Amino acid sequence: MFYLLLAVLFTAWLLVAFRVFARWGTDNFTVIVINYWVCVLTGLLFPGNLTLLSTQSQWKPWMWMALATGACFLPTFFLMSYTVKKVSVTVATLANKTSLVLPVLVSVLLLRPGNPVGMGLWIGLLIGLAAIVLSSIQEENEQKGNSWQRIVLPLAVFLGGALVDILINISNAWFIPAQASSLFPVFAFFSSAFTGALVLVCLPEKWMEFKKTKTWLAGLVLGIPNFLSILFLLQALEAFNNNGAVVFPVLNMAVIVVNALAGIFVFKEKPGKWLPAALVLSVIALILVLTNG
Repeated sequence: MFYLLLAVLFTAWLLVAFRVFARWGTDNFTVIVINYWVCVLTGLLFPGNLTLLSTQSQWKPWMWMALATGACFLPTFFLMSYTVKKVSVTVATLANKTSLVLPVLVSVLLLRPGNPVGMGLWIGLLIGLAAIVLSSIQEENEQKGNSWQRIVLPLAVFLGGALVDILINISNAWFIPAQASSLFPVFAFFSSAFTGALVLVCLPEKWMEFKKTKTWLAGLVLGIPNFLSILFLLQALEAFNNNGAVVFPVLNMAVIVVNALAGIFVFKEKPGKWLPAALVLSVIALILVLTNG
């Protein structure tokens, strides 16, 4: 439970950080690429990782899985931001958050087929999805995007978000040896950092951002927690016997609660009329999932 709590706190911080960056006026894409390289450096400096890396004499399956997982980070972010731009924030948020359904099904049907799942977990999952819907409702007067964009883009965000979680779950269950759990994020973030650097080469209009101190500072304060969020997610999965049916719903719903409270008390945001109901449902769902998983 301790590792899951840490995963929630560091994941929630990533969303809070972007609210701060909006006030700083930083370019999010450049910050994200720098953040990936900071993640790699943080992972290499993590206690024991350099020694462990020096003992890896040949490529192993978990390394390839890490690279594949990391390669999905940047495209998923692109899809999310493009959907916000072309469709709406509400639709993008819903598509991203409800994607937890697929990792749950993979965990139950593929990774833990012999372990019974209590009815309370499924009820908690449905209540959690309702909470996600309510928390995502916003006042949006402008209908954006054509018909194919309103269908294809949210579906792509849904599948992209689910794919990342599924790859992490499968990697932890089948490929990552216990002693290499802290190295997996290093390889994953190197993949995303390398991909991001290649994209930046083709975007000269972004190069001036590297001259700004706030860009590097933002990348730093995002990168260290980002590495830790993936590390503690892996350790939480291990602590829960790789039960993604518990870990992913709890992570998503708890992050909603933490960020909603941060929005109200830290950023002084006016909560939507459905947010109190969403928070109550999230707490109920968390209790059901944790006690029936």
